[in-house]
Amino acid sequence: MLMRPISMLSFAVNYYISGLDPLPFKATNLAIHVATGLAIYALGIQLIPRLLRQVAAPATTRAIALVAASIWMLHPLHVSNVLYVVQRMNQLSTLFALLGLLCYSVGRWQMLRTGSGLATSLCGLTAFGILSLFSKENGALTFAYALVIECLCFG
Repeated sequence: MLMRPISMLSFAVNYYISGLDPLPFKATNLAIHVATGLAIYALGIQLIPRLLRQVAAPATTRAIALVAASIWMLHPLHVSNVLYVVQRMNQLSTLFALLGLLCYSVGRWQMLRTGSGLATSLCGLTAFGILSLFSKENGALTFAYALVIECLCFG
């Protein structure tokens, strides 16, 4: 079992700023949840046109991404991740994985358009993948998710 230094660091910062008052810890979890929803929306904007394999109207792409992010943000399953302070490790791992996948997809789009973007793609995926892994062990799947995105969207 790996240590979870990123999660522990976030708890230490919360404690340093607000002591043991539980409200700021839960507010931090809520902020991470909202940031994760925004990352889902941004990743949807990047991947939906490639998944549809056709030129989709930007409004359609934004609408689909908004629906997907809204369903994820409002799903009752995530209540425990937001309200149980200790579940921050799940949220941070998910957020960092999504940010890594977002960097990967932005870099791949850039590679398709201009031929450059490999550094953005691989450095972002690696940096955020490591942060995800050090938040929770399932962050190691970030690289497998990138392979799935490559095969389904860019392959």
